[in-house]
Amino acid sequence: MIVHVEIELLTALNNKDKKQMYHAATMLTDDVESIMIKETSKEEQEITAEFSIKKARQADVVDYIGKTFTRNVENYNDISILFTNKQGRKKKQRKFTPKQGQYLAFIHYYTKIHGISPAEADLQKYFKVSAPSVHRIIVTLEQAPDSLSIKWT
Repeated sequence: MIVHVEIELLTALNNKDKKQMYHAATMLTDDVESIMIKETSKEEQEITAEFSIKKARQADVVDYIGKTFTRNVENYNDISILFTNKQGRKKKQRKFTPKQGQYLAFIHYYTKIHGISPAEADLQKYFKVSAPSVHRIIVTLEQAPDSLSIKWT
């Protein structure tokens, strides 16, 4: 997995910032040769580190990556972290969150078995959540640009 860490600096970029970025990346990577450090803005106040890490869940490593860079780059102002599967290709975005996928699966199979769409009360009972929670997820699903058409009867 490739990690792109972009840091906005407090002052203009200098060689010390580049060395600190490289050092932070070496603490995280499984392949030191994969590290690339480059300037990313015309104002020379942004720098990017790109490096590979072992495959892991993003949620498990993002805090550690952020803390490593913020502790090691003195001129740090703000940070942005992006993960990709392969160098040069951004990871495809999921159309739905896992929870939304569960709701869609329930709606699909409920409709297949019963011949009608479930009521929000059916979703509330199955997922053991409050009525406003069910309603919020259904509204979000209906408004999603790539949403499947959900027909309520």
